[in-house]
Amino acid sequence: LEVIHTPDLPERFRKARIIISSQYVSNSIDQLSELGYNEFYSPLKLLENYDVNKYDHLISRSYMKAQILSIKKAHEAYFDGNKTFMRSLDVMITTKCSMKCESCCNLMQYYTNPEDSEYKKILNEVNIITDHVDDISEFRVIGGEPMMNKEWANISYGMIKDNPKRNIYVWTNGTIPPKDEQLELLKGGNVNFVITDYGKLSVNVEKLREKLTKYNLSFVSTKVRNWVDCSSIRHHQRTASQLQEVYKQCCAKYLYTLLDGRLYTCPLIANAAKLKGIQ
Repeated sequence: LEVIHTPDLPERFRKARIIISSQYVSNSIDQLSELGYNEFYSPLKLLENYDVNKYDHLISRSYMKAQILSIKKAHEAYFDGNKTFMRSLDVMITTKCSMKCESCCNLMQYYTNPEDSEYKKILNEVNIITDHVDDISEFRVIGGEPMMNKEWANISYGMIKDNPKRNIYVWTNGTIPPKDEQLELLKGGNVNFVITDYGKLSVNVEKLREKLTKYNLSFVSTKVRNWVDCSSIRHHQRTASQLQEVYKQCCAKYLYTLLDGRLYTCPLIANAAKLKGIQ
């Protein structure tokens, strides 16, 4: 199918009714409204009775089911209009990482004394947030490399135990093989794994895939083919209008980050603040 760059749409289709299938429904409508469009529709009716077991997908059925649930939650919250909704919450459980990528968007390369977040403290902070919003589409357990925190499985299990309806995603770089007892603990819960495959650097990625398959845990594995330069800790000297444009185009502005009991709207700023790289 042809892919049309968004700013080129008015030249091709001056008037159009647009069905938005992305989770970023609010951002999509804001961008399209500026181009003069005003008729927007949601795929909720199409997804209402969709049975993932009847079809083949590029990802596992269990992972597809989790993704559809996230999309439905995002659209229901937007078109309801009265809900306090968070599309995603990054629960940062460690600043330890098994890699030191030069341009890490979470600034892991700058930590000289990385540390783990405490298990009970994390769960308490998550519950405080969920008590004050109507819904959170997905909880992303991240680091650093989350599996460097020995309590990563207990944290993930604790989040599900507190609320079985939560959609949990554990993001890993495939360097650390989880223990069988950890995966056994998560078996049957709504816990999904997102594996970023860095090729030969992800030394245990095959072992990880095998174990997740063995315990019937949902996962998606993606090979890294490019790098996104998010930003850097420096004074960019942007004007107010330039700052607004950067924020509008930011791909992470709906990915709230929970770090040290504080909630941030930017993962880079969250870690820059912890590193005392900004004031």
